[in-house]
Amino acid sequence: MLEVRELSVGVRSGGRLVPLVERISFTVHAREIVGLVGESGCGKSITAMALMGLLDSSVMHVEGSIRFRGQELVGLSPRHFRKLRGRALAMVFQDPMTAFTPVYTVGWQIDEQIIVHEGLSRRQARQRTLGLLADMGVPDPQRTADSYPHQLSGGLRQRAMIAMALSCRPQLLIADEPTTALDVTVQAQILDLLRNLRRDYGSSVLMITHDMGVVAETCDAVAVFYAGRVAEIGPSQEMFSRPAHPYTAALLASIPPLIGPRPHRLPAIAGAPPPPAQRPVGCAFASRCSFARDTCAKPVALHGMNPEHQAACVLSPDQLVFPVPCDD
Repeated sequence: MLEVRELSVGVRSGGRLVPLVERISFTVHAREIVGLVGESGCGKSITAMALMGLLDSSVMHVEGSIRFRGQELVGLSPRHFRKLRGRALAMVFQDPMTAFTPVYTVGWQIDEQIIVHEGLSRRQARQRTLGLLADMGVPDPQRTADSYPHQLSGGLRQRAMIAMALSCRPQLLIADEPTTALDVTVQAQILDLLRNLRRDYGSSVLMITHDMGVVAETCDAVAVFYAGRVAEIGPSQEMFSRPAHPYTAALLASIPPLIGPRPHRLPAIAGAPPPPAQRPVGCAFASRCSFARDTCAKPVALHGMNPEHQAACVLSPDQLVFPVPCDD
């Protein structure tokens, strides 16, 4: 469905190109849910914007390859991108309050996308809109469609955003932190909707999040981002049971345990990721890593025991043990 190879994104600043994303590669297969995980500022949303062709070419520089169902998207003209967006590629943005236009009703905005891409009448488009809102679990689709974005709760706005993304039955849905700022109950409902997409619509999903719990519950495969690079990539079950990069292991160690001894305090990752203009040549996580050694100063390519599960680390998975102090 989607094949990203050696994708780099940089921003032009002060006569130089500052790298935001560096040589990342991953694949999304048909009917697969793939998670992009990492701290804020690691390049997840920039990658999604590049996939959707939403970066300003006068400021941003994109190179590498993005192939969607065999079609190269890097260098595609804005006119051709507009034909793909909404119909073949769709995106659920992180904040539906700012993604929706505030001066039009939610229903009008969903209708408009259907009319533009599929040529239906306004009445036909509205019928599909109401059906989509009902499929999203909206209790009163007509009232929601006639409401402005500010009149809806966060959960309803998120459902309406997903309905708009699915209005033309896209083949690939990019969900950028779709559960951020939602309460636990609504978050679970949104995740259920995303899991049902491949069953009801046959869609693939690229899920962007920093929540490892969401990934464990939803995704088939995971790519862990750190400082604009892929630190680890592989099947989610294998990665959770045997992480191969210290950053992944640290993220997993910070999840509260549901069973077993209760820790005094959850482990935290000290420090912060390096700024884009100050990233080292070698492992960017070395300054925060308790396992760092001299060889980490050199570049390390993704490698592993099998082609599906790879990590950019000189250590073996057996060496990544994070002891957690437990309550007596």
